[in-house]
Amino acid sequence: PSAVLADETEQTAFLPKRMFIVGTNNPEGTELAQKVSLAAAEFQVKGICDSMKIVYGEAALAQENDILIQISDTLDQESFEILLEEGKAFLTAGSPAGALYGLRSMLKTKMLGREIVDTSETPDIGQRIFHLDCGRKYFSKEWILSLIKEISWLKMNQLEIDFSNGTGFRFALNDMSLDINGDGEMDEDLSVLPGGVTDPASYLRESDMNEIIRTAQEYGVEIVPCLDTPGHTGWIFGKDSFSKYGANGDLDVENTEAVAFIKALVKKYAAYFVSRGCTTFHIGGDEYLHGAYNWGTPVASTEEKYGAAAVYLDSLAAELKALGVKKIRSFNDCLYYNSDTQTHTWQNVDEAEYWCYDGMNGFRYAAPGFLAEQGLG
Repeated sequence: PSAVLADETEQTAFLPKRMFIVGTNNPEGTELAQKVSLAAAEFQVKGICDSMKIVYGEAALAQENDILIQISDTLDQESFEILLEEGKAFLTAGSPAGALYGLRSMLKTKMLGREIVDTSETPDIGQRIFHLDCGRKYFSKEWILSLIKEISWLKMNQLEIDFSNGTGFRFALNDMSLDINGDGEMDEDLSVLPGGVTDPASYLRESDMNEIIRTAQEYGVEIVPCLDTPGHTGWIFGKDSFSKYGANGDLDVENTEAVAFIKALVKKYAAYFVSRGCTTFHIGGDEYLHGAYNWGTPVASTEEKYGAAAVYLDSLAAELKALGVKKIRSFNDCLYYNSDTQTHTWQNVDEAEYWCYDGMNGFRYAAPGFLAEQGLG
């Protein structure tokens, strides 16, 4: 091959050897240190290096082949920038999660046998959600932990855990007593609920969910619990002790006693998730207004109950926010059904999860653009 004059800016391949957290304070115990430690372990597991030491200090102390990591509020939360200079890689991120994405970007580049180069990245979509229906089907704690690690690697940042559905209820709290009227006495025993049609004795315990939430936080994945009402409650009302609250497997949103029972149930679970640091709660709201099948039995359409269903869901959302939930999510079915802005103006639901379209099965769901115009994200 013929020789050419080397460019002054030409650099040798960058081979990461240390992770250098820029700052004079010991970062031990911080979220950034945890995310950097996770990435360092992944560099070793993937065979990119034999060991990856983590140090901190002023940037002037950095050495060749160091990855210098710092957080800047000038970048979006999950954004990062990588700049190679003088044999070092400078990673600037908008948050610890952004730093993890940046470190993994470098890791994946090396795994592909390519060279790390100057780059920057900002996610096109803020919420990258994996919805897990673990009410109808049981998934073990170990399986869910593996899923969290996999979706984190794929840069997904939310896991919706739909633990209650028409044919199962898969999460038991340590305390399964239910105080409906707030007098401190147990009105109902919820211990009959955990289980399902398939794997009838299988469900997650509180210790399992604690570990799931803790692992998700470590991997930058937000847990969003979903307890679906007023439809998809066939398993709950199929229990003899709770059949008095529901007809044909659905909550009667015009029955004061039944609404009080379900609200108390949802709030009990929401309070647990708030105590574990979860800030978003999914209240379900799907497949209630139209005719459906519950346990193989036709259920009549409840379209005429739109107003009562809207009041129920919106008031439940308000009560959950009073418990400390910051954001309420609902499926789109009931939200401004038939583009109706007169019967009810939604005040407490923040996000619409859109899955069924206008005209589906002849029902008149509001279009995504219409919901956005009403302020629903």
